[in-house]
Amino acid sequence: MEIDTEITNLLIANATVDSDLVFNIIPRAGVSLSQHYEGLEQVIANAKMKIYKITQKFFPNYMLCSPTVVPVLEFLKGWKAAPLSNVAGPYFAG
Repeated sequence: MEIDTEITNLLIANATVDSDLVFNIIPRAGVSLSQHYEGLEQVIANAKMKIYKITQKFFPNYMLCSPTVVPVLEFLKGWKAAPLSNVAGPYFAG
């Protein structure tokens, strides 16, 4: 668990913000909450393509995110929460 936390902290410390990959969690007027949250799928797809373009080889198969993002992920089709057991430090959410 300690090594996982160290790795996670290093990734977070070296992360940069890409303005093309920003998702505003505040719903827009006239759009249902579920439809708005499903818009995160587009941001994730764009991030996936950016990683592939940079590496010319790899597609990501997981992402690090804040616990505050997990309620949004629950609205995404195909996302299934992992069981919560013995959580200490970073954990696999789904």
